[in-house]
Amino acid sequence: MNLRAQHRRGDHEAGSPGFSVIELLVVMAIIAVIATIGVPQFLNAADRARQRGTMADMHNIAKANAPMRLDTGSYASALSD
Repeated sequence: MNLRAQHRRGDHEAGSPGFSVIELLVVMAIIAVIATIGVPQFLNAADRARQRGTMADMHNIAKANAPMRLDTGSYASALSD
């Protein structure tokens, strides 16, 4: 009986092609370690991006506020000014 016929019938001998449970567990453990390292790094990068965006907004507000002080002698009290 050839390998294709054995595969169709479900007869598997030791040494037949396929993955063992141990091999699958090792792969799952490796993926878990990579995820444990990668997810916090991704979250930190997202926080840094938000922080940089806020800093850019604050810089733009300060740049827009400078001419207001030159014109009126005081800074704007609210963003709507």
